[in-house]
Formats: sequence, C-alpha cells, structure tokens
Amino acid sequence: MSTTYGEISLHFSDDCIYDEDKLIAALNKFQWTRDGDAWHMDQYGNIQYGSCKLIHPTLYADMIVTAILDRDGGEVEIPYDELTSEDIGDIVDYVLEDYDLGNMVKLISPAIEQGSIELICRYSNPKLELNGLEGLKIFSEARGEIRQVRIGGKLASEPSLECYP
Repeated sequence: MSTTYGEISLHFSDDCIYDEDKLIAALNKFQWTRDGDAWHMDQYGNIQYGSCKLIHPTLYADMIVTAILDRDGGEVEIPYDELTSEDIGDIVDYVLEDYDLGNMVKLISPAIEQGSIELICRYSNPKLELNGLEGLKIFSEARGEIRQVRIGGKLASEPSLECYP
C-alpha cells in the first residue's frame, strides 16, 4: 500500500477578525490526517497544523465526536467537548462522524468575527503518480466552500466545488 503525504496551511482574508482560541478549538474538532496531529500556535504566533510532512491529509475531514481513552486497562468513551488536557495522553482512538461541509461551517464560523479563513491542502502520492490540491474557505456569515482537483494517475479528476448553504 502506498502512502500519501502532504501539508495543510491556514490563511486569512485581509479583513479577517477571529478569536484565536476558539478557532484552534473548532479546527481540532476534525480529523485532518491519519497521524493524530492537532492545530496549535507555533513559536512565531502562527496557527499551524502538525508537522511539515502529514500522512493522508485532507480537508474532507471527519468530525471527532467521542474520544476513546485507556483508563486502568479498560476503554472509556468521553465526548470530545468534555476532554481535559489531562485526558489527551490517554486517547487511543476516536468515534468519528463522516465529513459534512455544513457541520464544519457551523462549528468553525462562530470563531470568525469578520472576513474568512482558507485552508489549503497539498498532497502527493508518487507510487500512484497522484498530486492533489484542496481548498476550504469558511466565511464569518456561516458560508463555506470546498474545492478539489487531482492530477495524474488513475485517481485524477475534474475540479470539484461544494458550497454551503
């Protein structure tokens, strides 16, 4: 099986006003890769996701509903919104809800007071000769759009666009 690697970056419109903590918390309600990374503030004050080489990155992210923790040799499920910083090290898995642009917009847009944010995901899989680009734009007025294009190989596709609402 071949692995797809890539990166996800976050950009802001010139007029964007947002709540940093709320935005990071909202973005972390979704599983953007298979390697368990999270959005965080870097040493320069920028919001970034994980490392520079992500495994299977996507903007068509599933929502994390529940975390499964290892507690005293048994598994315990805790709703994602109720996790504490002490719980993070005990997480062994997640219960996910399938990707839904409407859910993303509803959860992320309240952190944006004005303007918009845009996430860009670039990925490639040399074995499949595949390169891809995804763009997710979320506006303060609870609108969103996601675009995708795949180039090369058998998984190549025409550009796609999905909008909410």
